[in-house]
Amino acid sequence: MNVTLYQAATELAAALDQIDPETGELPAEYGTARELVARLYWALLRDISDQAWVDGKQYSSEAWHAYFAGQYIGREETPGGGSIAISTTTLSVNEFADYVTRIQAYAATELGIET
Repeated sequence: MNVTLYQAATELAAALDQIDPETGELPAEYGTARELVARLYWALLRDISDQAWVDGKQYSSEAWHAYFAGQYIGREETPGGGSIAISTTTLSVNEFADYVTRIQAYAATELGIET
């Protein structure tokens, strides 16, 4: 199910309010912290995909995903001299959250999208 950026941010805020102070864990109904950040991330990419125009074109969420990973995480060489973006799954939860924040900033400053 696709959620809006507002829904994902609201869910994240609610989950953070309910972190167990002794264990630092989220209530099970929210899933893992990584899953929460991932829902926020993909909602952000959908907003960018829906609203951003670059050189008269719009791009899919998947295209933005590959673009940002290559820009902010890095690229890995492939046989034949090509390269692919390094996966977001290589990031820790904190690194992933910082990555999402960088994309939100880019969306606002470079694409004019308020998230």
